[in-house]
Amino acid sequence: MVNHNYKNIYFLLPRARKSPAGGHKVVYEYANYFARQGYPTVILYAAYVKGYRVNRNILRRIRHYGYVCYLWLDYVIRLLLGKLQKNSWFKFDGPITETECFCYTPYIRKLANKNSVFIATALKTSFDLSDAGITKDRCFYFIQDFESWGIPDGVVYDSFRLPLRKITISQWLVDRINSVGQGAILIPNGFDFNYFKKHLPIHSRRKYEVAMLYHLDDRKGCSDAIAALNIVKRQIPKLHINMFSVEQMPIDLPEWISFYCRPDKELLNQIYNSSAIYVSASKSEGFGLTVGEAMICGCAVACTDTGGFRMMVKEGETGLLSAVGDIRALANNVIKLVLDDGLRIQIAESGNEYIQRFTWGASFKMLETCINE
Repeated sequence: MVNHNYKNIYFLLPRARKSPAGGHKVVYEYANYFARQGYPTVILYAAYVKGYRVNRNILRRIRHYGYVCYLWLDYVIRLLLGKLQKNSWFKFDGPITETECFCYTPYIRKLANKNSVFIATALKTSFDLSDAGITKDRCFYFIQDFESWGIPDGVVYDSFRLPLRKITISQWLVDRINSVGQGAILIPNGFDFNYFKKHLPIHSRRKYEVAMLYHLDDRKGCSDAIAALNIVKRQIPKLHINMFSVEQMPIDLPEWISFYCRPDKELLNQIYNSSAIYVSASKSEGFGLTVGEAMICGCAVACTDTGGFRMMVKEGETGLLSAVGDIRALANNVIKLVLDDGLRIQIAESGNEYIQRFTWGASFKMLETCINE
């Protein structure tokens, strides 16, 4: 039941995704929690996100305004047809409202009142929320990564300076925010321990079975992971890879790699549980959900030394770390885990124990406390 004495929570997402994405999943988890607790909760998408401010020459301005006109026409048509953006893959169990507006800033101004709380969930939405001119105590910037994807680092740091209250998921992001004289509250991501479970004992797993996520985004470092596993395969011919993805299967995949496209809950748990080792060669991670999922399910982790992974992986204790881009070092770590049963089992058990502290319950309460201060 909705408690109308509670604050109205608005999560600003740039767009709905047609397939699962970690950042969206985290936002949906929080929205689900607030709705279950009785907060009127809205997930707000925008057809046009103004985003960060850049200087454009006259030709770029013409192209930009032409694009805005196209988005406006598309938005009106979808509005008339009842086909505005909505989530299609995350199951809400609370009374969530999903709304699409054309542009955030004027819509936020219309919604704003003393009981409204707005949470920007991406760099682009942070600038739009700041432009709305709502008082800082009701505006939050939920920072899930250092979003320098095709834009200068300086723009990301500019977003950290906006008059919004910052919340972030990893210590390395807290450090980046602190570096420009701003503060941030650290709320690590949680995991659903009812969704992911360790079904198969760690000591009974076939040590040659390795799981990995396949992704087209270069930041995920999948080409490095595959190169490292090719090195391992030459030394350990029995190696077998269980690769899963929201993407379609890449062409010319060798027979020693099994591919699973968009596995459901049961199959994803089976992939993790049938694997002794989980590998990731990401170049950058805000947090790194699949590493935590693998640890819950009993995998020993070999991954790159990124800020996000360091929230969960302690070198030599809960996993093995290698420098980003060092393919040989990653391969060597996988070889160690395959050949040394004691090390592999110890790391898998320690990782499984350590990851239990990352509960959604704790994260929910921390965010709820923030918005009610």
